[in-house]
Amino acid sequence: MKNIVMYSGGKDSGATLAVMLEKGIKPDIALFSEVMFDNERGISGEAPEHIEWINHVAKPLIESWGIKFVTVRSKEDYITLFHKKIIRSKEHPERVGKLWGFPLAKGCYLKRDCKIRPMNRYLKSVSEPFTQWLGIAADEPQRFGTLGGGNKRSILTEKNITEAEAFDIAEKYGLLSPIYDKKTRGGCWFCPNSSISDFAQLKITHPELWRELAKLDEKKNRVSLCFRYDETFSEVNDKADRLIRMGLARQMSMWEYLRRRE
Repeated sequence: MKNIVMYSGGKDSGATLAVMLEKGIKPDIALFSEVMFDNERGISGEAPEHIEWINHVAKPLIESWGIKFVTVRSKEDYITLFHKKIIRSKEHPERVGKLWGFPLAKGCYLKRDCKIRPMNRYLKSVSEPFTQWLGIAADEPQRFGTLGGGNKRSILTEKNITEAEAFDIAEKYGLLSPIYDKKTRGGCWFCPNSSISDFAQLKITHPELWRELAKLDEKKNRVSLCFRYDETFSEVNDKADRLIRMGLARQMSMWEYLRRRE
């Protein structure tokens, strides 16, 4: 039975690898699904500092433990799906011919098409039985409830390891991404579920990526003009600028966030 860890580069999936090794459960594969913003230009959907760390720090370290590191990507990306046209819609015929546009919060098509599908395609290609290990901490019962049955497990939940403990474990084993220096969560830099503070930080540290989003906002004939929940990109941009002017763009680090919860 193979052990496949669904690795995101986050603290929980990093702690999952470490705890499995501690408990004598050898992970065979660390499966990382990289969402791309633009395949043609090689622009990742992961925060630049995070994907750099994964490729040059986490991957070599994990491989040194005898674990195969597999990166999967979809042929589709943010750019192609943004420009995809609605071909048919019985319930909303007025949408036919329009662009999909920005992904919507809570129902992001990028997660479905560019993250989950590549992982599922890879898992279907595995010829022998396997257990799928997910990085879900013991104090995240709402996430564990979505695991379902079958071959999915969470060793952090089974060993009653909390988010704060997972943070410390990942740090101990050298598997703590630099994103946690400024944020409490990972994810795509364009995620519609990101906070205004996250977007303000993006605009400060990676203005070239912010310009990519601004350029897309100029596209007409979109299904929705919203960028974040019911807010347009212009409204989010104004809020981000307000935070920047106030000097409040810095998000608390994961360490600060976890300690405040204790």
